[in-house]
Amino acid sequence: MEQSLAYLSRSDQLKARVSRLALKAGANGRLPPMRQLSRELGVSLMTLDRTYHELELEGLLIRKHGSGVFVSTDAVLRSVALIHDRDIAGPGISPFCRLLLDVLTPMSQDAGLRLRFYLDAGHAMRGLPGAAELREEVTRGRVAGALYVGRPEGPLVDDLRTWGIPLVTFSETPTPAPWVHLDLEDLARSAVGHLARQSCRRVALLTPWGPEGPGVAAFREALRSAGLSDDPARIAPAQAMDVHAETPVNEESGYFATRALFEGGPRETAPDALVSFDDLMTRGAMAALHRMRIEPARHVRVVSHANGDSPVLSIYASKVVLYEYAPADVARAMMDIVEARMDGRAPSSDMVAVRGRLIAKAMQEGGAA
Repeated sequence: MEQSLAYLSRSDQLKARVSRLALKAGANGRLPPMRQLSRELGVSLMTLDRTYHELELEGLLIRKHGSGVFVSTDAVLRSVALIHDRDIAGPGISPFCRLLLDVLTPMSQDAGLRLRFYLDAGHAMRGLPGAAELREEVTRGRVAGALYVGRPEGPLVDDLRTWGIPLVTFSETPTPAPWVHLDLEDLARSAVGHLARQSCRRVALLTPWGPEGPGVAAFREALRSAGLSDDPARIAPAQAMDVHAETPVNEESGYFATRALFEGGPRETAPDALVSFDDLMTRGAMAALHRMRIEPARHVRVVSHANGDSPVLSIYASKVVLYEYAPADVARAMMDIVEARMDGRAPSSDMVAVRGRLIAKAMQEGGAA
């Protein structure tokens, strides 16, 4: 991490080093004697004394005459950064990110950690801190770990890894470990198995990641295992996602992809079932089916990804079979890994695929013949 401090002034570099020592010592911890520390850091006693004074004013250190320098009891030393690659309050963004934040906040408090929110979008939006503010906190030794939600790409992620900050990512596209993701392969197998038992024969897939994306190979293998047609034309193309889009991209993609699937030929060759890897795509698909006068759970069966406590598909509860993921399961997996890493322990696993469960309300209520 020393290279990351190069752009700071010498005084700020010293503050960052002393802050990291305080982070290591923990609340109420005692720092080494000043003479010893000045030699180790290669600075004069006067310079170190000035740094201590600044950190006292910031509430990090407490000097006790005759006893030494201690870390403040009230100082929040183990701070975890929660970083999103997009504005979670923006249009067309799944409520999953907000649901995840709702469970991560009390979970981190129970672990004695402070969760701080940042946006990695080139600049802060809606008055929220961004990458620049996070870099400042890191270089001052105030960030013990980081959770990244979204596509972990770009200079900020590279910097966090270079600095040695324990980093856990949550993303559907494969990333270097530690990595937490939704088990789309289990969704694919469960959905296809369910639909095959309902005598469906022409199963199509909606996915925001395209025909080579996560879970697609498992979907096609599940079709073949069930003796169903593995037609690549039934894997609906999706528009490329734009994280700064001002329109609900996935919902729009679901709408037009579904229209293309059902309007491209005679009705008897059209899909009799849809599997969706994204709840917003499903909502768009439901609008398209309504527009084409195709009734879900009667003319076509639908199995969709869903998030627990999310309102996205609530109005379609009797028409759609849900494969529901619990945001709390994702939060727990991320916290377990980052806590272990911050404590210098090896986590039980650096790659966690979070499974959901199939909730077949539509079929239980007799929605389909």
